[in-house]
Amino acid sequence: RKAAKGSRYIDEDAAEDARKALPKGLFTRLPVHFHILMFHLDLHHYLWVHVADIHPYEYKPALRHKQKGIWASTTWGQYYAQARAVGLALADLGLHRGDAIAVLSENRPEWLYADMGAQCLGILSTGIYPTSSPEQVQYILNDAGVRVLFVENQEQYDKAVAVRADCPALERIVITNLKGLRGLADPMVETFAQLL
Repeated sequence: RKAAKGSRYIDEDAAEDARKALPKGLFTRLPVHFHILMFHLDLHHYLWVHVADIHPYEYKPALRHKQKGIWASTTWGQYYAQARAVGLALADLGLHRGDAIAVLSENRPEWLYADMGAQCLGILSTGIYPTSSPEQVQYILNDAGVRVLFVENQEQYDKAVAVRADCPALERIVITNLKGLRGLADPMVETFAQLL
């Protein structure tokens, strides 16, 4: 099968062998049999999600969230595609098992995509309260060794900018909502859409 960006292919036989090696009954305990496997390919960890058992649920709602005041649904299939794309994008940025990302945001679907995509590659993921002060953000970024920070909006971006000079591991800031940041020209920053 083709991977998210169309430039990689997943070795389905290797993925099937990895799935068979796992303890029996493991997947029956996961919601809707959302099977997630990790494997090593060309010195990078790439996300591979086994979707055979999710097919009956592919178009059923996994998340509900408001968009401009109106409730919208994200299906299991969309959730899978977004989390997979984030995982592949993080691998393209050079992140490996044991590296760290952080999310500085209110609850939103992008938080889950970033968290799941990172975890499926063995990347550590930490959440930061959106009410945290810049000093608290700095402490968490340094303590975890965060290389990529996902921020929700201008308010959270401003906190990151205030402390990034004191966070040597931080390489990239990803913004999900550009309201108030149009025309931003910061080489360390990209939007969530650009990341994917």
